[in-house]
Amino acid sequence: MCYHFLTPKGLADIGEASPGSAGRNRTLGLAKLARIPVPVPDYAEQRRFAELVEQRDKLRVLADEIDHDSRAFRNAVLAKAFRGEL
Repeated sequence: MCYHFLTPKGLADIGEASPGSAGRNRTLGLAKLARIPVPVPDYAEQRRFAELVEQRDKLRVLADEIDHDSRAFRNAVLAKAFRGEL
């Protein structure tokens, strides 16, 4: 819904549901807002998107683990180098 209402069409829809001309302080007619059709992808497309988000989250966790491990490795190598153990 947020994406739609940030598009030019969505903003125009909200403008039509907001009577008056008080600029940013215009009231929003909730009954009119509820009648605004919001396009949504079909269910299969939504499921695919949810799977992509899940994969992204798993990759972020993995990237954080790799970052942590690489920092620990770098610090260990530097410590050995400064102690003359390399």
